[in-house]
Amino acid sequence: MTDHTTPAPETAPEAAPESGPQAAPAPDSTESLQQQLVQSLMGIIGAPDDAETARAADTVLRALDARLAGRAAAA
Repeated sequence: MTDHTTPAPETAPEAAPESGPQAAPAPDSTESLQQQLVQSLMGIIGAPDDAETARAADTVLRALDARLAGRAAAA
């Protein structure tokens, strides 16, 4: 029986040509935090009254703020 949920090796993302999308940033990188913040803000737009969504966005924002403040202090 064939498993149709697993892509064949030739169609797997690792086999994509070099002109394809960039690799995902490290989970704790500044770029990753920026992407998480955008996603969190989109979540707030979609569910403006959801306190948990707002708390999650606040957590990401604080982490990004601390990261950028650390960069500024090191410069």
